[in-house]
Amino acid sequence: SIPLIEFNSSEVPPLGSSLFKAEEDYAFNTPTDQIDSLDEKMKVIHKDNPDFQTEEYRKIFLDGTHNTRELGGYETKDGKKVKWGVLYRSDKLSDLSTDDQEYLSSLGIKNVIDFRSSNEKSEDPDLIPDGMRYIQLPIEADGAIRPKVEAMMRGQDQGDLGELLVEANAEFVSKYKGVYRDFLETLANEQKPSLFHCTAGKDRAGFAAAIT
Repeated sequence: SIPLIEFNSSEVPPLGSSLFKAEEDYAFNTPTDQIDSLDEKMKVIHKDNPDFQTEEYRKIFLDGTHNTRELGGYETKDGKKVKWGVLYRSDKLSDLSTDDQEYLSSLGIKNVIDFRSSNEKSEDPDLIPDGMRYIQLPIEADGAIRPKVEAMMRGQDQGDLGELLVEANAEFVSKYKGVYRDFLETLANEQKPSLFHCTAGKDRAGFAAAIT
């Protein structure tokens, strides 16, 4: 089988400094001689075309997600690179359109790994395309603080939002290292193209991307 990825989880990057932190203002610059329409952007198959194996084409445009990305090409500590077409990061998959599901299937994804809490999954269950295995590795830390964050944003709680987020991220290391170990072992043992996600595709999924 083709090696999926070179793992290096011996060193965890500083909290809040993940190389894979989502860029909310991501700009997608498209050479017109390569892609002429939004529909074609959505149907890019990176592993089949080296022209698309660049940072400009990393974001995957779907109707039902906002933060789906191809993780090929990132360098590992030992100088190797993540293969294109084998690892994807995303926000929740509960709003996928039929076209979205068909496109994800065309990418060859075999595993969908969900880091969301039980409440989050109950509220917004994933729409899993046929033929994909659904793997649940719940991390409650981020989901548990959501009501507090929402209360702060509404002005109903005067706590420090920054401190709250740091506390939640610290739990990834102190409380959920077993979950991330299972995540890495799943990728290494199965050697199958996989998509992993949480609700927004930032903290829990971002931490997973950073240690892979």
